[in-house]
This record gives sequence, C-alpha cells and structure tokens, in this order.
Amino acid sequence: MILNTPLIISHRTQMGTCPENSLEGIEAAMHSGVDGIEIDVRQTADGEIVLMHDASLLRTTGFDAKLKDLTVQELSQYQLISTHSENSSIRVPTLREVLHLIDSKTLLVIEPKEKELESRIAEILAERGNVDQCWIWCLDPEVIRKIPSKFTHVPTWLSFGMNSPLSNDPEIAIQSAMELGVKGITANYKLLNEDLITFIHGYGLQIAAWTVNEIGAIKNLKSLNVDVICSDFPERIF
Repeated sequence: MILNTPLIISHRTQMGTCPENSLEGIEAAMHSGVDGIEIDVRQTADGEIVLMHDASLLRTTGFDAKLKDLTVQELSQYQLISTHSENSSIRVPTLREVLHLIDSKTLLVIEPKEKELESRIAEILAERGNVDQCWIWCLDPEVIRKIPSKFTHVPTWLSFGMNSPLSNDPEIAIQSAMELGVKGITANYKLLNEDLITFIHGYGLQIAAWTVNEIGAIKNLKSLNVDVICSDFPERIF
C-alpha cells in the first residue's frame, strides 16, 4: 500500500459526513481511501469496549444516561442521532464489530477516553490479530505509560490540547513524550507552527495534527511537513 504524505486519518470514523464513531463512518472512510481511521473508546458496565467519545450518551443519542452504567445489551437500545441521513437505526458499535469490518490495509487509531482500558483492548485485538494495524493516541500520559506492558508492538502517540505543556513549555512536553517512548505527538493544529514542528522533528518524533477541516489550514500544515492530518472531512486533504 502506498501511503499518502502526510498520512490522512478520518476523525471519529468520519463525523463530517456520518454519525461519529459509527460503522457507517468506518465504511465511508474506507471508501474514501484514507490511510487510517480514528475512533474513541470507552467501557460498558459489563466490560465491553465500545465506540463513544463522551462519558454521557446525551449529545450523541439524545438520552441522558452514563455509558458506565449500561451493559452492552442495554446500550444496543439507544440509537445514534443522524443529521447526515434518514437512517434512524444506527447503533453504538463495539470495538469487535469495527475489527470485523475494517480492512487489513487501513490503520486503526484507537483513542482511550478513560483509564484502565488497556487490558481489555489488548485482549480484543489479540482475538482478531489486528495488533499490527493499530496505533494508540491518548491525552493521558499515564494511559500511554501502561500500553507497552499490554501491547508489545503497538505504537503510541501522546496528545496535547490547547493550554497544554506543548504551548506553555514545549521542551518539557517533548521530554515527557520521549520518556514514554512514543512514536509521535498529536496536537490541536492551532498549536503548531514552523518553529515548533522543526523542534519536535528534531527529537525524531512524528507529528499528527487534529482536527483540521479548513482547506487553508490543511494546505499550511502540508507545507510545514506534518506527518499526519486528522480531519472530519478527510477528502479535503487528498
């Protein structure tokens, strides 16, 4: 497979044109020819790993319930809100369902949204033999610290949002990333500029920018040689 430069990652499956974190989004992203697909994961009350960004279902389903209080069977009764199509029966998928659907050519970027998911994710990936096509991104360095003991060969990326150490003290931020043995850092694209990108690359780390939807910002980041661009509308990056 010939990869794009930069790598093109579809955000929350493909939330620009499909319900976020959905199987429909996985299918759309693969059809568009992206290099990889990013998903957010959390755990149900009975230990199933499912795709969900928020701790609450309110924003994505309209129901005020906490994911951690629901079993996977109870969760199946809720449907994702769809503003993109007339399909009103889009369920919250499990990680297992994603691994059954995604093709072997597509990178799967898994972002744990809570602690203590490492063992369950590792078990599920081992069942399907998908370890070699996965990355782990996370804002929490403690989650990243635990990954190597669970996934021997899964590359990790430490994420930084606005008002993070990456903007306040880049040297400390990058030293922390180096100590964790990460492949690269992911950052809110508004943090990135030519000097910071040069600084990060100088440590041998790769850089992923998120979530980049504006054409002008995409062109600028390409010119600055970021390694990965993550977007709700990945077709704009090609």
